[in-house]
Amino acid sequence: MIRLLLVATIVLSALSAFFAFQTRVRGTQCSEERDAARKGLQEAQHRLTKGNGEKKDLEAKLKEIEVKSDKLKQDSEKMRSDLAHLQAESTQASAAVKLKDAEISKLKEEMTRQKPEEPKPAMAEAEAKIAELRNQLERSQQTAQELEKRAESLAQKLEESAKKKEIEVMKKAAVAQKEAVKNVVGRVLAYNEGWNFAVLSIGDRHGVTPESQLEVRRDGIVVAKLQVTQVQPTQCTAGVVSQSTGKQLKFLSSDSVVFSRQQPSNGLETALVP
Repeated sequence: MIRLLLVATIVLSALSAFFAFQTRVRGTQCSEERDAARKGLQEAQHRLTKGNGEKKDLEAKLKEIEVKSDKLKQDSEKMRSDLAHLQAESTQASAAVKLKDAEISKLKEEMTRQKPEEPKPAMAEAEAKIAELRNQLERSQQTAQELEKRAESLAQKLEESAKKKEIEVMKKAAVAQKEAVKNVVGRVLAYNEGWNFAVLSIGDRHGVTPESQLEVRRDGIVVAKLQVTQVQPTQCTAGVVSQSTGKQLKFLSSDSVVFSRQQPSNGLETALVP
């Protein structure tokens, strides 16, 4: 009986020591996972703050471009109005030149029909009137030429203004395109070691499609590459294609899952997905 009690006591002591050891190990693992989660949250907040700052800068640039575009539009409309006014003045000047030409022709005909015995003062008066009309004609022609030059200058300015406006619109489109080209950053929701696949927090709303390539990054280093097998609106399932470590990869809560919508040569901006 005493031996049974001693054996039972030893067994209970061993079990108690084993459970205490398991409890300490589990506590250590929980602490490590909690620290990793805090670190991941801090990094996500930092990326989100950086993304918000870049978004504000782009919005300010777009606002500046819109202001410049409105000013160019106003200048263009004013130039069109001035050009139309100058064209009307040029037309009037051309009509005045034609009228003076007609008056000169008429006076020449009258002088031709005059008889030699008519008094010379009438001839002198007619010649003086013709000279005056010629001066008026020259002034009208000069005015018409000046108006044409001003019209050409305004047309050139109008063309330059249109080109500037087109350039600004292209710049605006480039900024908008840069804003649209981003990485989508998600996280691992669950991982099945037996089947070696993970459930992620990004889906077809973010542009993910079946067979899309994803990267798992830890502290900025790619530790694994995934390939999407199934897609839902806000989640997807992906299998592990390759990994940087030789042993079985263990995902951490601080790991980032990156999906690149495009692959430009100079890098990409990122959009954080909760």
